[in-house]
Amino acid sequence: MPANSQLTRLSLTLHQSKYVTTDSVDITSKLNYIYCFIYLHMNETTVLVVDDEEKIVRAHQRWLQDDYDVLTAQGGEEALEKIDSQVDVALLDRMMPDLDGDEVVEEIRDRQDVQDCFLVMVSAAEPDFDIVELGFDDYVVKPAGEEKLKSTIEDALEQEGFGYDEKIRELYSLASKRAVLKEHKTQHELEESDEKARLDDRIAELRDDINNELSEIDDYKYSELL
Repeated sequence: MPANSQLTRLSLTLHQSKYVTTDSVDITSKLNYIYCFIYLHMNETTVLVVDDEEKIVRAHQRWLQDDYDVLTAQGGEEALEKIDSQVDVALLDRMMPDLDGDEVVEEIRDRQDVQDCFLVMVSAAEPDFDIVELGFDDYVVKPAGEEKLKSTIEDALEQEGFGYDEKIRELYSLASKRAVLKEHKTQHELEESDEKARLDDRIAELRDDINNELSEIDDYKYSELL
């Protein structure tokens, strides 16, 4: 997506936010910072595409290569070899024969040199309540089209624009997990799940802790997911 399109999308979603007011100088300054950050860094963003199916790797590479520097890996072991501090976003298949996505996420989170990498699980597996405890930042259900992958990467860049604040990042991750569970679980399953109850409690706690920061975040994400 061209830079102007990315900036337009971000501008619209932020300015439509119920949290943003026209007399907020601090918020305006923050928005300007994010616009500049994405504009300057979008072509420097490195995305690692990981999947054991070559046709999926090639398709994702083709969709993304005009906007980002794209690396590829056909399996978890190769992903761990290629990921480093230059990788901003990793799109990880969950079901792989050598190391699955869950194991790759765990390995990456244990490495100090790649702590800032934004991890997106891209999976055809039906998401279950176990995803609550996994260390990824976002979850995309296959089949994922070009626009979905690009918008997910843009969301990751917005988080980077906020300096990887740990609480904001955790809230983003938990909101994504809750949205996926709401989409794929019945109301009865959600109500009976202890994991879902703990997830709700943690989200509420985080929202209370960072209420001021939330006034500057893209409401497109949080008004819909929370």
